[in-house]
Amino acid sequence: MDKKGAIPNGTANKKSKQYSTYTDIQNKRLLKALKEAKDHGMNSQQVRADLDIYCPTARITDLRKSGYHIETIRETIDTVKGKHRIARWVLMLKVKETAG
Repeated sequence: MDKKGAIPNGTANKKSKQYSTYTDIQNKRLLKALKEAKDHGMNSQQVRADLDIYCPTARITDLRKSGYHIETIRETIDTVKGKHRIARWVLMLKVKETAG
């Protein structure tokens, strides 16, 4: 490592899936995943781990501002460190824009 905490180019884990950190691409990735999850939805832990989106609440807010109706369900999960309250998001439908 040449800089503090930096990984030299080309030495990243080649087996891990690379995702874009661009906001619009993350929004599209999250929307697609929520559509595929249907009524089950996705929780914040899944979004971080599976989609590599580390601020999922901001992406949910973006989708809501774009007209998507996304319900938030609070749930408790158990980890080795204890119980945690997290959000589960379920895509309901896209709100149609009205003229006038």
